[in-house]
Formats: sequence, structure tokens, C-alpha cells
Amino acid sequence: MNWTRTLSVSARGLSGLLMFLLFLVLSQVESQAIATTTVTSFAPASSTPTPGVWYEMDVAAGGAAGTVNLSGAGGALENNQPLPIGAALLTTGAANADIAHVAVVDAYGNAGGILTDASLQIDYSFYKASAGDLNAFAAPALRLTLSNPAAVGDGYGSLVYEPYWQTSPIAPVTTDSWLTEQITSTSGLFWWDGGFGQANSFGGPPLRTLSEWVTVFDGDFADADLLALGIGIGSYNQGQTGYFDDVSLSYTGYSERYDFEPIPEPTTALLLFLGLLGLGRRRSAP
Repeated sequence: MNWTRTLSVSARGLSGLLMFLLFLVLSQVESQAIATTTVTSFAPASSTPTPGVWYEMDVAAGGAAGTVNLSGAGGALENNQPLPIGAALLTTGAANADIAHVAVVDAYGNAGGILTDASLQIDYSFYKASAGDLNAFAAPALRLTLSNPAAVGDGYGSLVYEPYWQTSPIAPVTTDSWLTEQITSTSGLFWWDGGFGQANSFGGPPLRTLSEWVTVFDGDFADADLLALGIGIGSYNQGQTGYFDDVSLSYTGYSERYDFEPIPEPTTALLLFLGLLGLGRRRSAP
């Protein structure tokens, strides 16, 4: 038996197997990257926001919104963050009028169908800092905005999910720790800010799940669309420093996930470009 030839064939087979496994890994990484949209900044407020682009839906008075690099922050803020290396940051000052609310619009579709979809799932992670806190119950809240421009009455409004309403009895929000909220059509309590035949509950009861809210809206709601998904800190939530990250929305026929990261440093971006360029040249070499 020609052992040299056998070993050569085996080595080729092993090399081919390793290349195949590497291809599978790279394909998996690429598929995960495609499934997640990275957000490095918020576009300015606009009456016609670009679909898929997070923007300042309502940032007013002393409120502010941006993305930050958590590297070097230390503690749970840096070490337990859901997706490295950054997060979105929302802040308010000491005034009641301070608002920091960002959102993204998309072609989501009919609101009634989405809010009652058995496969609906909305997730987001947030971190409430204790330093300077002037409202123990405030935290980054999730907002779903609904719209029907053809409605006879008020065909516009938002369902708001606030973490402190999810416990009974209500309690101050845990500070200095990353927390993850998971919402479905039948879990998670929302209040309503008015429209579709229902009054503004001004941040409190009645509190209902998404599927329960669908049953009480008026006839114009049947033709309403889900207009926007947002995260924010509203008015009367003073002294807040709130981070959020890893926001996802999925239901039948739709799935999107957002990772919030700082704007890359010029040197880092250049090195990444050169690295990709070198990889491309190596792959094209004979």
C-alpha cells in the first residue's frame, strides 16, 4: 500500500472538511448579521421618517437621545450588556417637559392582526441608572403607535408598556442592572394615550394586554396599521439616565432585531475596511 499517497488523500479530505465547516460557520455568522440591524445614531425628527431608520420621534426640552460606547464603563453596565459594545442612551433633566423618545417606522401592516397574532413577540433590554434619579418608577418604556388616516374620529394613538406596571403591587424599577422585557399578544400590560374611541389613561389604568386592547377599540381600528415601534422616557420622568439595547419585533411574516452601537472611530473603521479588503484579495488570489 502506498502510505504516502493515502496520507496525502486523507489530508486533502480533512482540509476539505475543515473548509466546509468553516464555510458553515461563516454562513451562520453572516445570516445572523443580516437578521440584526445595527443602529449607530438617531435621525432627526421628521414627519416622513425613512422606514427602517430609527429617529427622534419626540425629543423635547431637556431630553436627549444617542448611542454610546460602554467599553470601560465597568460594573454591570458594561459587563452584563446584552450586545457589545454599545447601547442607546436616553436622558432627561429636572423639568417635567423633558422627553426622550426614539422610534422606527416600517411596513408592519394591520394593527389588529399583529396585536392578536399568537406568534407575536417583542423584546428589549434596558438599564436604569440610580445616579441622579428623580423618579423611582420611570424607565425606558416601549411604545406602539397605531394610525388610520381615514378614520372619522381620532384614528391615532399609542399603547405604552412601562416596566413598573408589570408587577403587583407596583414597585420602583430595579436600578444599575440590565433587565429584559418580553411581551406577547397576551402578556404584558399597556396603557393607552387616547384615540379609536378610548380616552387617554395618562400613564395608568386601565391596563390591558395587546389582544385585550383590540377588543375595546372602535370600528375605525379595523383599518388601522401599526405605524411605529419606539422606546422612550416621557414627560414627568425627571432625572433619568436610561440605556436600552437588543430590541426585537416578530410576528407572522415579519422579524427584525436592532443592536445599538456607537459610531465607529475613524481608525477602527479604516482598519476594518483594510481587513475586509485584504480578505477579499486573499480569496481572489489563485
